[in-house]
Amino acid sequence: RNHSEGSIYHLDPLVPCLFNSGCGIGRSGITTLEIAAGCIQLVHWFDSRRSVKYFEYNGHQPQPLNDSAFFRVILKSEPLDYLFARIRLLA
Repeated sequence: RNHSEGSIYHLDPLVPCLFNSGCGIGRSGITTLEIAAGCIQLVHWFDSRRSVKYFEYNGHQPQPLNDSAFFRVILKSEPLDYLFARIRLLA
C-alpha cells in the first residue's frame, strides 16, 4: 500500500501535521521549541565537551553562547503563518 510519509527535517509535508511538543533533555543536550520574529524553530543546545556531532549537522552552523563551551543549532525553522495555514488545511 502506498502512502505519504513526511518528516520535520525534510520539505515533504507531514501527514498528519505533528512536531516536537517542547523540551527534551538527553545525554547530548537539550532540544527546545523557540518562537521569535514570527517563526517557530526546533533548536538543539549542546555542550561541545559532550557532543560534537551537531557541528556538522546537515550544514547548519552552531552559534556559540558567549565564550562558553555551549552552542545552539537550529534544526528546523518555519514561519508561524505557514504552520497555522497547514493546521487550518488539515482541520
